[in-house]
Amino acid sequence: RGPHRDLPSPHLTTREMLSFFNATFDFQEPWETVAIMGAHTLGTLSRTNSGFNGPNGWLSNTDRLDSNYYDALIGGSFTDFTNDNFERMMNAGNWVMEFYNNSAFGTPDRWEWERGANPHFVMLNSDIALVRDLEGLIDDEDGQVSQCQFRCNRDDDAGCAR
Repeated sequence: RGPHRDLPSPHLTTREMLSFFNATFDFQEPWETVAIMGAHTLGTLSRTNSGFNGPNGWLSNTDRLDSNYYDALIGGSFTDFTNDNFERMMNAGNWVMEFYNNSAFGTPDRWEWERGANPHFVMLNSDIALVRDLEGLIDDEDGQVSQCQFRCNRDDDAGCAR
């Protein structure tokens, strides 16, 4: 067993995330951080543990490491990329923010990004920060993000949907 390491905040901006992985693991290149974040393909999130409501995980396959995490973040698939289907790639999965009051669980109240229903899937701000610039948009108290929507349901002046 290696030394204990604190987990990074789930509300990191892109700059903060790159800085954390540089300081903690000596990652020098952004692609190293992007690669390790792909581990979110695995596992689930529990309100009793972290306050996040992700019993179905980040994606539907919680036991297989593949590229679905990245596909879900950016929209489209590798086929869309190789076929220059830019419109499909820009329509990232309709992620919306949802609030969870966790007073009954003894964990912090949380804002998280969700899409789908029955089952729903989850992304944290630090996941979304791989594809959206959240600098100055995250509330330090509860993680709520202001003025950020994805292209497929955005307002024209949505802050990070540029």
